[in-house]
Amino acid sequence: MELKGFVCTDSTVNEFLEKIPPALREAGQLITAPAGHVMVRQEESVRYAWFLLSGELVTFSETEEGKKSSFITMDAPSMLSDLELLAKVPTYASNVMANTNCTLLRCDAALVSEWLDRDLPFLRTVSAFCNRNTYDTSYYRGKSAFRSSLDKVAIYLLRYCSSTPPAAGRDTVVTKTRQTMSSELIMSAKTVDRCLQQLQDQECLSILRGKVHISAAQYRRLHEHWGRSD
Repeated sequence: MELKGFVCTDSTVNEFLEKIPPALREAGQLITAPAGHVMVRQEESVRYAWFLLSGELVTFSETEEGKKSSFITMDAPSMLSDLELLAKVPTYASNVMANTNCTLLRCDAALVSEWLDRDLPFLRTVSAFCNRNTYDTSYYRGKSAFRSSLDKVAIYLLRYCSSTPPAAGRDTVVTKTRQTMSSELIMSAKTVDRCLQQLQDQECLSILRGKVHISAAQYRRLHEHWGRSD
């Protein structure tokens, strides 16, 4: 499917698309990946670059028995293969799969690499997305080291809200499953549930039909207790 058949109401995704060189948009192929589909395997050769337009990707490790544990989440808009292309390493650093149903623009990796060399604004855009994931991981680990489970969950929620903060009359809804949260936090799902309940008791969030909702007032309360100033 061609990109011109893609309709998106998300302004952030549309702005992202505008920063992709027209030649790449025209040469790319729009594809869909169902939840659970493995996009790439660690040490596989980099043949394509994917621009994530909707959905969520996760990096994961896998045991010999096939049990998967995710550790980095990439939300739309984002990119797969950015790390490898920027580092000029021809093989993937980790396994990546679709955590939800995803829509992606797939381009030839060599062509994307050419445009990274010739188009500075595009290079900056790709670098920013790559470094955002690195920043989030570094910030979270530094902030949560030697912290209690409650602190870690609160800081995790702050980071989640930072990309789409709640506003008056509009909550931020955490779309991640408890299993995804527990994998990323490296703690059991029971511990995550217990911490979420404690945060709800402290009026820092609401749990509605199993989903975590954070209002503007609750976000301020989270930031007062677990923001960067501490």
